[in-house]
Amino acid sequence: MEINLHNHVVEGSLGRVLEAAGRELLNFIYPARCLGCQTELNTSDQDLCGACWGQIARPPPARCRRCSAPVEWQCRDCDNCSGWEPVFERALVLAPFKGAMKAAIHALKYQHQLRLGRALGLCLADVADFQEVWKCVDLLVPVPLHAARRRERGYNQSALIAAGLAAGSGRPVDQRILRRRLPTRQQAKLEAEQRRLNLVDAFTARAVPGCVGLVDDVMTTGAALDAAAAALKAAGCPRVVAIAAASPFVQMR
Repeated sequence: MEINLHNHVVEGSLGRVLEAAGRELLNFIYPARCLGCQTELNTSDQDLCGACWGQIARPPPARCRRCSAPVEWQCRDCDNCSGWEPVFERALVLAPFKGAMKAAIHALKYQHQLRLGRALGLCLADVADFQEVWKCVDLLVPVPLHAARRRERGYNQSALIAAGLAAGSGRPVDQRILRRRLPTRQQAKLEAEQRRLNLVDAFTARAVPGCVGLVDDVMTTGAALDAAAAALKAAGCPRVVAIAAASPFVQMR
């Protein structure tokens, strides 16, 4: 028994050494490149270069409290969301959906670059202007995928972002609060009004007594976050704050 155990340990160690050597050889032949700008990275443990992460983590100086779009300090009204009355009380967005952020979101959703989700969540947690909000949020709840789409993709990108935000902010996260009960069409293929209609009665929720931070990857028209917030409010949640890694800051509906 001792000999077999020893052989198993040796074989396991040798396997890890060969695996590491194989990775090093692969990185030598095909150097890791930044997903945002394609420059060669210093280490294969990175997904984006420092410059691209800096682009993501550089928020505009002033934002609309309702939709988080960049606004001028002297402007009292936001052109981005004028005439829109969301269910959630305010939105927090890390960066515009373009450049390095767009590349990161696409890699996270479609290329299985899962660690980008946690990294984006940690960036959200570190935004200076959001610190007071994190103190008020009692629970983080990711916008869920329908079970069929969750099985197809293998993971929920919003849940990965929420996990990173939880680690950075100290707020707890719970994926059981909100459920997507309808297999809706993909929002990316729909216009603003179609997005809203596509999500009618799509979510069900359990009651949460405090303030919920509702986490999604991208807030485009706000339809998904608004529909999810409506389900939480209907279940008895008194306050909902919308949180997204990115937004194209298009006209809200």
